[in-house]
Parts: sequence; C-alpha cells; structure tokens
Amino acid sequence: MLDYTEVRSAMLLAGRSPESVKIHSRRTDRRTVRWSMDARGTFHLGTAVPVTRDGYFLTAAHCVETGPLTLITCVRGGLMQKAAARVVWSGGRDADLALLHAPLR
Repeated sequence: MLDYTEVRSAMLLAGRSPESVKIHSRRTDRRTVRWSMDARGTFHLGTAVPVTRDGYFLTAAHCVETGPLTLITCVRGGLMQKAAARVVWSGGRDADLALLHAPLR
C-alpha cells in the first residue's frame, strides 16, 4: 500500500520556501516511513496529486493563496524530496482547483 501511495500523493507547504524546510525521513520497514519536518513560522499544509510524470500536480486553489510554495513528495524507498512549486493555473475560489508545476522526478 505504501508503494502505491508514495508515488500518488504530495504535501504542499504554502508560505515556506524549500530552503527553509528541513526534512528527515527513513523507511523503518516495508510499511512505515518515519519523517519529521522543521519549518519555523506560519505556513499552511495541503495535499496535491500528480497529474503527469514531468512534475504537474493538482490541488485546491485555496491551498496556493499564500506563497512561496514547496511541494514535498515521497520517492521510492521512503525518502522525501522537496522543490519549489509554481501555480500554472488557478480556478480561484469558484472552481477551487489549481494546477502546479515543480521540477521533481
């Protein structure tokens, strides 16, 4: 289940640049990933789902109202990676959908 989930979901931090976020992760067994994050100050946490393999993600528009944006994904083996994300399109509050791009593999 973890292998399925880790490549199909991401965390989105609004109000934090990638340089200000420290991530520590390790896989403890086949099902558990332990991670911690150090992001001091105010930020908003949301989720995103990958749409394409080249870094496009779908999220809610209300999650991208505060910048900068950092996208955190899990790579095979339980390790986390982070990258700055940019809003490609936002439907605003009416549609509450946004398309993001982040240079992730």
